[in-house]
Amino acid sequence: MEKQQRKDRLVSRLYYISAVMLGIAILYFAMIVGFDIFQKKKLDNFTPYPNHLTGYNMSANMRVTTFDTVINFNRKNLSGRSSFESGSIIIQDGACTGFSRSEINSVLNDTTYAKILTLQTKKVTTSDNFNANVGKVTLSPARVEAYLSIKPDSIWLTIVLAVRNYSFMLCIIFILFQLTLLFRKLKNDFSFNSNLSRAIWKIGNCLLIYQLLLFATGALVMQFIEAVTYYQETAGTPGSLQVMHLDISYDVNLAVVFIGLSLVVLSKLLNYGYELQQENELTI
Repeated sequence: MEKQQRKDRLVSRLYYISAVMLGIAILYFAMIVGFDIFQKKKLDNFTPYPNHLTGYNMSANMRVTTFDTVINFNRKNLSGRSSFESGSIIIQDGACTGFSRSEINSVLNDTTYAKILTLQTKKVTTSDNFNANVGKVTLSPARVEAYLSIKPDSIWLTIVLAVRNYSFMLCIIFILFQLTLLFRKLKNDFSFNSNLSRAIWKIGNCLLIYQLLLFATGALVMQFIEAVTYYQETAGTPGSLQVMHLDISYDVNLAVVFIGLSLVVLSKLLNYGYELQQENELTI
């Protein structure tokens, strides 16, 4: 009897918690959609959620390029004028940007140039701060996760990005709704029934549909945006220098896909167990 009372209290608390969270999620979703539809101008220091004014969020994989040496040079006087008066030379792993090796040597050996060398230190250290003695350290481009805020001009791209951004909130609301229904039924009748397997089946499929929607909208966005490249202008450098490259990602999480599939399989197993229980009760 005492165990049953503890179960009833636990289920009741879970029901009230899920119901409150569902109400908060619905109110928040209504607020952000209202802002997206009716907001005409951007509010200072207040962004409840990415919208058409602030830009919709899109994940990207960022690769940052590192450099060995940057040489900034400037001719100290106008006498002995040559083809280069000022500029910057960037050396990356022995390769030069915009200059040949002979041109770099002529600048380095010319005493009429004022030169500033910026070196990027590359060394290997261990946990006890012991510097490893290595001949050369080559840093691969660093990869980090970046987020883009996209304010599209195309109405179709706007719709795709809006669906992509709001799908997460819709998935959360649906899962909380199913959990609320499940806990309410268990609160009234704590027994093994088909409602349990049906709710788990719906939650699992919701996670799978959400990931499929992310993949589909990501593929559509890729039709509009192939890549985003950031350029940094260096004073005196001919042209621009690419320092990082952003690749749009689909945002598909394999862990979420695995959880969704596991919940679908679990629901089938629970439903099979419920059918066996029903057959045993009819036999008795």
